[in-house]
Amino acid sequence: MTLRLSEEELEKQCDFIRKLGEEEAKAEAELFLLKEEAKQILDQEYLHACQIEGTQRQREAMANTNIEVINAKEKVAKAIEKHKKYKRRLDLEMAKLDIWRTISANTRKEKDWYNKGN
Repeated sequence: MTLRLSEEELEKQCDFIRKLGEEEAKAEAELFLLKEEAKQILDQEYLHACQIEGTQRQREAMANTNIEVINAKEKVAKAIEKHKKYKRRLDLEMAKLDIWRTISANTRKEKDWYNKGN
């Protein structure tokens, strides 16, 4: 990792963070929609299972073991993974920028200290 960034590198880093943030937001929206879809599918299957005799737990089990419900849950799991990857990458890029900012501030302080004749 380079500790000093030129203005061009800083601009590229900020642009990269902006794009990554947009992708993270899309992944979060996709996750939300897939969760809602999974709930709807589960509710539909539960209502269908209610037409069959059995205990409430049996009807819940029937709904939860339906292939459409299982597939919807798998899609949600993949969306969670995708969202978390974007989020972690965004956090890492922001941390790099924070480190650069701290180093830059420390460098400015050092220069000021030496320029004052200490």
